[in-house]
This record gives sequence, structure tokens and C-alpha cells, in this order.
Amino acid sequence: MEMIELPVNRIDIKKGEKTEMKEWVVSEKKYQILVNKTEVALVSASPSMVKELAVGYVVGGGVLHLEDITGVEVGENTVNVETEKPVDVIVRHIRSSDCSSHWVSEMVAKEGIIESTIKVPATVIVKAVSRLQSDTETWRKTHAVHSAGLFTKDGNIYGLVEDVSRHNAFDKVVGRALLDGYDLSCTFVAVSGRITQDMVVKAGNVGIPIVASRSTVIEPAVTVASALGVTVIGYVRGGHLVVFAHPERVDL
Repeated sequence: MEMIELPVNRIDIKKGEKTEMKEWVVSEKKYQILVNKTEVALVSASPSMVKELAVGYVVGGGVLHLEDITGVEVGENTVNVETEKPVDVIVRHIRSSDCSSHWVSEMVAKEGIIESTIKVPATVIVKAVSRLQSDTETWRKTHAVHSAGLFTKDGNIYGLVEDVSRHNAFDKVVGRALLDGYDLSCTFVAVSGRITQDMVVKAGNVGIPIVASRSTVIEPAVTVASALGVTVIGYVRGGHLVVFAHPERVDL
């Protein structure tokens, strides 16, 4: 991830001192996500893994199936996903780096109910979520990014992504797995921020059975997870976790 070291003044109020030093900050850019040159989203994102971001967004969002994508063209501030299939539903989503959103229409859940019988030990989930901080260099230097990791049921890491937006981090790690042809049915995603409804819909659309977070879960995410068969877990920290939907996939 791109970081910039800037000169700053650090003021210590208790000591009454001002010190000149340097501080790391992260960068971000606005990107149009297009399908056949038609805008479906405008997002602020860290300038890396833009192709993966777009693929994770359109496939997870139910706009296209992976096999419908014929190409991805990345420009300076655009990423165009090409398809020969007519697109009936266009989702236009404006997403800023602070994760505030404006929806013109909602994500589309297209893949039905997840019936995965995967079981993951709670200890594996706790350790995986802890790596969102221990293994993320940008977060340790800036505390200004979110992260998302994709893990096997045994806790082996497939990918770990940082971004200024928790949604982008989710899309990027999922998009990378989709482009690699990775089997998602026996995996789980760990995220650093709140679990939202669109994350659950995307997990359901690509076949990820478990989403876990060191933070909490938004109520609509629980409702959707219950309907789609996605296990949703929050407050994964300090040796405990809380399962909000489909606890049958979590082993003691």
C-alpha cells in the first residue's frame, strides 16, 4: 500500500513540548467502477489492487457472474469490467473512504442459500482475526486503514489486504481469490471493521460461508445472514467471540 512520510509538529500537552518529526500517512484515489463503460460505483480507495477491487465488487454485488467477465481494463481513475452478457441491473454506489455510503439501489443477492457444512474451531477464528493487526504493516504505522483476510478452515492465510475502506478491503481480497479461481466454499473472511449487510450479500453471492470481525455487526447484516445461510461472528478478541447467525459452523 502506498504511504507517504510527511513532516509534522508533535505537541505534547502534558510536557508542554513541540517536536518536529515525520509521520506516515496513507494515500487514496477516487475510482469509477464501470461495466461496459457504464458507471456502477464511485469509490475512494487505496491505489492498489484496483482490478481485484472491481471484480470483487461486481461479482459479489450480483451485477455479473465471474464467468461473464471477458476482460478488465484499468485506467488512471477508472476500471472497466467487460462482458458480452446484457446487464439487467446496474447498481450505482458512491462510497467514500470513511465508509459512508449512498445507495441508488441495493446489492442483489443472486446465489441463494449457502449450505456449506464447513466447521471451524473458535480458536482458529480468534487467531485469524488477530492477524489483521499483527500482520498489517500499514495499520501498525498509521492506524488509518482497515484490513480483510481470507483464510482456510484450518486457519492458513490465502490473502490479507489493507485499504482506507473496510468495504474495499473485503472486495479486494475476494476479487483476488475469484481471479485466481480459488475455491471459496471452505474459507472464511475476517475483517477489522463492522460487518455490514452488503458484506454478507457479497459473501453469499461468492459462496463464502463465514464472515468474522473483531468489531461488531450491523442489524440488517444479521437478518440477511440468517436468510442466506452465512455465519456472522463479531467481537472476536481477547479469546472470545459472539456468533450472530448460523452458529453450527463454529466448533469449540
